[in-house]
Amino acid sequence: MKRFIFLLILVILIGILTAGCKDTDVLKETNENVHEDTEKLNENNEDIDNGIEIDRSEYLTGEIITDGRYGILAGGGFSTFMFIPDSESSEIMKGRYTGKRDYILAYDNLDKVKGLPKELGIYKVKVKVEKVDDYGYLFIDEIELTDNIGTVLYEGKVFETNDLDDTVNAKDIVSGLIVERVIRSGSGLIVDFAGEIECEGYYIVDPKDNDMFGPTGDIYVDKEYKRNFPVIYGEGNKFSVWFSKTNSLFDELANHSLVGRGKFKIAGYRLIYNIGMGTAPWEAITEIVSLDKGYESMFESEEKLYLELRCTDSDFAIIASTKYDKNYEVISTDYYYINRNNPVKIYLFSGDRYAYTVEEKKNEFEFTIKTDGFNMSTGNTEAGHSYVCKISEQGTAEATKLKNTFNSSEYGSLFELSGDETIRLIGDTKYYVIVSLDKIDESSVITYSDYYYINKSSVSKVYLFSTDKYDYGINTVINENELMLFSKRGLINDLQDSSHRMICRINDGTSVTEMADGFPIDLDRRDDNGRNYRMQGVVDELKLIGNGLYIKLKDIKMKKEDALALGLEIKTKSYADILLIDNYSGLNLPIIEAGETVALLCSITADREILYTYGHEMKIEK
Repeated sequence: MKRFIFLLILVILIGILTAGCKDTDVLKETNENVHEDTEKLNENNEDIDNGIEIDRSEYLTGEIITDGRYGILAGGGFSTFMFIPDSESSEIMKGRYTGKRDYILAYDNLDKVKGLPKELGIYKVKVKVEKVDDYGYLFIDEIELTDNIGTVLYEGKVFETNDLDDTVNAKDIVSGLIVERVIRSGSGLIVDFAGEIECEGYYIVDPKDNDMFGPTGDIYVDKEYKRNFPVIYGEGNKFSVWFSKTNSLFDELANHSLVGRGKFKIAGYRLIYNIGMGTAPWEAITEIVSLDKGYESMFESEEKLYLELRCTDSDFAIIASTKYDKNYEVISTDYYYINRNNPVKIYLFSGDRYAYTVEEKKNEFEFTIKTDGFNMSTGNTEAGHSYVCKISEQGTAEATKLKNTFNSSEYGSLFELSGDETIRLIGDTKYYVIVSLDKIDESSVITYSDYYYINKSSVSKVYLFSTDKYDYGINTVINENELMLFSKRGLINDLQDSSHRMICRINDGTSVTEMADGFPIDLDRRDDNGRNYRMQGVVDELKLIGNGLYIKLKDIKMKKEDALALGLEIKTKSYADILLIDNYSGLNLPIIEAGETVALLCSITADREILYTYGHEMKIEK
């Protein structure tokens, strides 16, 4: 289940998870009036100090970022918001605390924040700290609005679109939101926002208290509403909104239906870029604008029943409903089709837990969905398959399972399959196709695989290698006769300690294949300072040197200071050779070839000799 994946990185982020949690008062704000409302409230507040000098031995001064939502979390017993000290208080705090640029103020009594504004904004305050807890939170003794603070270190900037970059800082404004906090880790960012976002889409909630997050839910935002959410370099969160039960609105959704559609306003948005695998559910629903009545009572809570939204399309959704026994072993998974314009639950088929995507769609009632074969119930990689689905006017469905997901008639005649064999498409490039001829057991689990190269111009197959342990992927095109496959994950016992590459060279209808184990450079040569540098360029060529694959970039664009740090003179040296260390285990990445414009994160070895990147840190720029 998705939530259990996120538990893996909580040890790293545990100090982050509690900060900034709030209750759910409604906010309305835009870029233009954020600062105007702050000024009006300061003018009308009678507790402002009117120029009287503040005793800095007792009070700290600076700014807070708040969206006006205050409340004590039942689990933690306190809540928080951000404090950015002025220059004078910053110097004082360096001696008292940790010398950070911003700090987290905590309160365990609502009376302590009753004088704070109820509107989104950046406000000048003086604060008296009662104590500092073990996590570094500054617990408030007193806090008041004031005009009398010291030198403001950063005024903030406005992003004209929702697309941020790595210069983003607290107090910046984007899409009517205020950046509340920025956490940096190497090239990664976690950005928290104060303010409210409107969105529409499918939702799914799990009311059971099964783990440390308690009841949680997801909103899968419709495409037209994604522009309301900030992104970084064009990349946003995989799951647009992941929320926990923080107010009665969660129960309102669950009582309506565990799966449905609606329009919502959410607050507390957290954007994660290039850090780990995610964090805890962070957002909160502040308003249910509307719910689609067609879903009412469609999915109701049952003990040991788990629902997943397995496939979404502009016209329909597919829901997986999994039942467990008392030992939480899977009994069965049923799949249902729901038309967006006529929301009626229609049974499709039963099977194990797979993730499906729409492979082909004739219309909203006739389509094909496919899976790569990873079984989430068993953890095994199985033979990929497809379902051809047809929905009748009477509200019934016909779903036909196709075991062979490689159905191209152009190449089908190259293989004669026995009853326990199937073909998987591994990669389709401009020169060739890579397929795997898999042996499967009675449960469709892959037990053995033969990999083949098929030349598109000659329509001939060449045997590459066999394996009974590993699954491979391809994400680069070197040339017509050379290729490199990356190990993705183990077929047996889900092996994860086997990162390697298979280098294949084709000549006169035969191949020579060698395994390149481990990394193509010594681990102790890699830079350990955590610095990555963003670079964009056009792939001029890909080339094998030894057991390493190098990407030659031209027309490079990057920050001047980053180029100097890497020893590149962009104006005079328009090319750079970058070693591709590895693909990322389990990811299906776009295939990169000469002529593509790519963006990547680049590092340099400690001896300053080799630039390198990882497959998961590259993306094709459209």
